[in-house]
Amino acid sequence: MPRGELVQTWADISRAGRLLNYEPTINLQTGIALFVDWFKMYKKKRRSEEHDASTTPAEELYRKLKEESEERERIYGIQRFLADVEEQIARQTVLKEKYRSWANGNDVPVPDMTGKHNFTFHPHMMMRQTAAFVFLPYLARDVKSLRQICAWYEECVAFSTDGHLFRSVKPKSEWKRQFNETDEGLYVSEVDVCVADLHNCNSRSTCVADPETKSFRCECKSEYHATAAGSCIPVYTADREKDEQEKQDEMTDIFNGVNITQMKTAAKWLIYKDRFSAEGDYMMAPQLRGDVEGLKQACMDLKVCIGR
Repeated sequence: MPRGELVQTWADISRAGRLLNYEPTINLQTGIALFVDWFKMYKKKRRSEEHDASTTPAEELYRKLKEESEERERIYGIQRFLADVEEQIARQTVLKEKYRSWANGNDVPVPDMTGKHNFTFHPHMMMRQTAAFVFLPYLARDVKSLRQICAWYEECVAFSTDGHLFRSVKPKSEWKRQFNETDEGLYVSEVDVCVADLHNCNSRSTCVADPETKSFRCECKSEYHATAAGSCIPVYTADREKDEQEKQDEMTDIFNGVNITQMKTAAKWLIYKDRFSAEGDYMMAPQLRGDVEGLKQACMDLKVCIGR
């Protein structure tokens, strides 16, 4: 029972009967049914009266004219944009042919865009809008036009039904549900983004195509370890060759005037039992698991290591 409802009542209508000759003739069940019918008719009448009172013929005409004007402006904007795009495509075609000719003569790989004009639809899904290079809000839900424009832009490999065009496809793990309607979502071209080099995997990982979603995932190379945060960190060996990221990290400290090695030599090791520093991983040394002294020495050998 809802809060606030009466648990018991001692209502008595006998006095109303004596003084007013009041005597009910309709039982409760019939009364409720009659009230529901009346209330439905009342609401329908009120809506009709409110509509008639709030909208004059002149206002209705103005509304229709405004809608027609907005539709003409939308169509004109689309046509104007398409004309601009055609001019851009014509100029880009000439430049691309020159580039391909130069690339072929200098053994420079050219992205393989096979399958670009075929798209796979992922309902409800969306990539980060900041990754888009063009936004066409007046073409929202106009899939035919968006597909055509994405096909014109050689760098376009995906588009969303709200008008965003993308030049690269993020891993599906970075997609998010954004649209409620089943006809809204993300269209991804059937280009192999790994072959076309249209992914964001760094030098520590390898791009692996996902044939089902036409997306990809980044798998850490054999000399790197995958962290829970999704990054790849080097696997420690005493004779390993430093990669560019390690060199950059060390140079950053040097330019900042920080000598971490000297600081570590003079400092004490503090032990925090049953604790772990999340997302602060710099390197992995699985062969030294449980070897406290070995881990200390490895951390001392690494200029930017401050804990293990």
